[in-house]
Amino acid sequence: MVDFSSMTDAQLLELKAQRDNARPEKSFENMTDDELLKLKAERDASSPTVAANGLEPRNDTYPMQTMSGANEGLANLLGSPVDIVNAGIQGGAALSNKFLGTDIQPSEKPFLGSEMIKDTMGMAIAPPSQDRGKRFARRVGQEVGAGAPFLGTIGKAAQPLKQGAGLVASLVGSGTGAAIAQDQLPDSPTAELIGQVLGGAIPLAAQTIPAYLARKKQFAHIPSVKKIERVAGKLYDLADRNGVIASMDDVEGVARKMDALLDNEGLIVKVATRNKKGVMQPPVFGGDYPKVKHAWQQLRHFGKRDMNVPRMKTMRGLINDVVMSKDKKEQRLGAMMMEIFDEFTSPLAPELHEANALWHRARKADTLEQLDTLADATMSTYTNAGRENAVRQQYKALDKKIIKGTERGWTPAEQAAIHQVNVGTPAANRLRSFGKHAPTGPVPLIASGGVPFMIGNAVGGPALGATLGGATMASGTAARTGSRMATEQSAKMAELLVRAGVPLQKGARLTPELIDLAKKLMAAQIANQMPEAQK
Repeated sequence: MVDFSSMTDAQLLELKAQRDNARPEKSFENMTDDELLKLKAERDASSPTVAANGLEPRNDTYPMQTMSGANEGLANLLGSPVDIVNAGIQGGAALSNKFLGTDIQPSEKPFLGSEMIKDTMGMAIAPPSQDRGKRFARRVGQEVGAGAPFLGTIGKAAQPLKQGAGLVASLVGSGTGAAIAQDQLPDSPTAELIGQVLGGAIPLAAQTIPAYLARKKQFAHIPSVKKIERVAGKLYDLADRNGVIASMDDVEGVARKMDALLDNEGLIVKVATRNKKGVMQPPVFGGDYPKVKHAWQQLRHFGKRDMNVPRMKTMRGLINDVVMSKDKKEQRLGAMMMEIFDEFTSPLAPELHEANALWHRARKADTLEQLDTLADATMSTYTNAGRENAVRQQYKALDKKIIKGTERGWTPAEQAAIHQVNVGTPAANRLRSFGKHAPTGPVPLIASGGVPFMIGNAVGGPALGATLGGATMASGTAARTGSRMATEQSAKMAELLVRAGVPLQKGARLTPELIDLAKKLMAAQIANQMPEAQK
């Protein structure tokens, strides 16, 4: 037996070197896959041929690093359901170990989790490169790999090529943003997540730019109510210069239609007597609607001769006064009288047809402007939602009249826009519901601020309680503001639609296709964050 205590330091070092040299190298058969890959990487890096020719090891090229990243991303996606469940188990175990004194240690590589799938892939995933550019390519590959399975489902979309290109662009953007964040802040998962979100959002937002520019261009050319009225007036003047005239027989014909309308409403009293010349006495207006009576009498007066354009404008103005009456029943009568009169004048000349249409459009836009003014006047009666509820109530009244048929002349698109203001969009309704958490009074203040504070205070102390209460109140206030803005925007769109007279360009909005892309992108992003989250 060797007495090591009597040996000098030099003798001990020499003995160690001899034993190290004599120790047999570990058999390849007994090495794990990770040990084999590590050994191969060391030998490739120290290879004389590689060093002499300046070549890269085969597993440290851009294609290999990119494909390795793609395989990692695919593994992360496939294993994400298990990883998410395991993360929950780890969190529960950590709480149990801390507060209950247990020693639960969940698996770091759960069955069918992403790490297990990566181990199964073996040499398809090369070790990470130390080169900055190749690390960048690998991170982009991870994002594309995690989103690749979703490309198969895009074949069912209305525009599969466009959808596929949009998803690939968003994935590349997300990976690029994450890679930049990793390079600048290598130890910050939060920075990487922010880089993912921003990088992926830019291509999604870019898809809305053409629609936004087209919409902005159309809005710039939508005329005001005053301009519409001026154009209509010029068309009436043009028809007058062209000598457009309605014969006495035609005027009498429209007068008889007016008589029939008012008689059906019970407003005409027929006199069964004759005058001195033996002619039957004309009917008498028997209702308490002064504006209707004045318009009806003037039309009967015009019916005694031909009607030129100035008289048509006068007659239309009188009927419009009926339409704009404050009396709801008189308004309804005016709308029906206007419909009869326009059916009479529009066929006389193209200018009159267009002028009547423009004037009708101006009146509808003016109606919506009045609703906005009335909302301002009544908003004080609504304690919580204020102007939003006031706007919706004004549009609700108009929507009900359209549905009942007492308000006519609105196109299907205009009716849909008015109905949307009344019932709200799904997004606006969700915001309105969450907006109830805004601290607008004692009860909402207790519900939105007090309750979360008490829960947070019980769990983590006053700091956590204040954070939860403040976050809930701030979120409620933001949601309420968003709901109000959405309602006012819908009302503005309805007015612009009427003034434009044609369908509006679709704006920069979250279409179902764009929402679907965002969901796929988010799934890929979450999958690539899960391994880091579990660490």
